Amino acid sequence: MKLIITIDNTAIVLQTDSADGAAEREVYNLNSGISIAANLRQALSVCALLRNPRLYDRVTVVVDTPTMLIPEDEYTSGSATLLYRNAFSMLPADEVQTSPLDTLGVVLAFAVNKDLHFVLNENFRYVCFEPRLASTLTALSQRAYGGFQEKLFCVFNGKDMEIIAFRKHRLRFCNSFHIDDTQDAVFYIMSVWQQLAMRPTDILVITGNAEEPETLKIKLGQFVKNVEVLRC
Repeated sequence: MKLIITIDNTAIVLQTDSADGAAEREVYNLNSGISIAANLRQALSVCALLRNPRLYDRVTVVVDTPTMLIPEDEYTSGSATLLYRNAFSMLPADEVQTSPLDTLGVVLAFAVNKDLHFVLNENFRYVCFEPRLASTLTALSQRAYGGFQEKLFCVFNGKDMEIIAFRKHRLRFCNSFHIDDTQDAVFYIMSVWQQLAMRPTDILVITGNAEEPETLKIKLGQFVKNVEVLRC
């Protein structure tokens, strides 16, 4: 049986994946006063899905940390940590890990808390990490193809937004932006739209949890003909 542990700033979400198709889900709300590793130790003692850690053959841990994309043909194992540390602020207790996305020709570098890593390896037989962005890129790449129109995806996660585009089965653009309001979002989206020379007939897709999706769609509709809202 497989276990997927998704960790963000507010919760640890547990979800099983078994061969018979049965799945269970459980949420542990984080205590902001203690470390993520300490939160996981508490979750191990109270969550039903963690009562028998050795039950799981494989554990995938999805973390929501800043992610750097490195072109596959430019990636070397020794350079990922240096590149990441130069781009993002890291805590002393963080380490850099990588996750390849061969279908898109990129390697994702991201930070993992060392103490969290230790607790997981202490309790589970096989643990692998991946950034939240990996599943987002995989899912959107499958939606990008078909028809003659290119698509620009805008993924909202609270006050953060990722803008993503693909071309010929490769990642064309991916960047993250912090937004304070809807007008901020419109500014960044249209800047990227112009930078990529998107055509009037191309499609702009909004997904995630935008604070004012309908207002955003109306504002973007002043500049882009085809604006779609993709429900999660």
